[in-house]
Amino acid sequence: MDKIIKQRFDAYRKAGSLPEELAALDDVILFSDEKLLRKWRDQRKGLQWTDERGNTLAGSLDEALQTSSGEIVVLDYKTRGFPLRKTPDYYTLQMECYALLLQKKGFSTANYAFLLFYYPNSFTNEGTVKFNHQLITVAVSPAHAEETFRAAIGFLEGEKPPRNKECEFCYWKER
Repeated sequence: MDKIIKQRFDAYRKAGSLPEELAALDDVILFSDEKLLRKWRDQRKGLQWTDERGNTLAGSLDEALQTSSGEIVVLDYKTRGFPLRKTPDYYTLQMECYALLLQKKGFSTANYAFLLFYYPNSFTNEGTVKFNHQLITVAVSPAHAEETFRAAIGFLEGEKPPRNKECEFCYWKER
């Protein structure tokens, strides 16, 4: 799905227009530098930043928009089996991390990002799945992403992290 959605957005980028899912948005266009966007989308390299102590934060972007003032707006595609009821916090943190990575690369970013959810609506007689979409705006704080990144490093480097008996991942540090 991810690859097909990217191809679809790239076709709109080449045509200089927005897909219908984004038609209601004002003051944005699809990010025009396809070569740079391909680098940001790369699953192996993507966007990366290494802090002064050698700790690396990395991610690969789905899509970027650009405002008339030149700010980059992160857009991430999500697919699911049903409409979204509440935006999970981890999606917001993901968008914040992308904005932080872009800022560390010298780009100005908007204080918001978009999550575009696709979910199935119906089948045609030929077996084609028709999708609905839901566009969610989330406020982002790259400073919060950096604080979370540094807190995670502190946790991992700590002498003895707190153990949560309910957490299936807490054993990692002990090993």
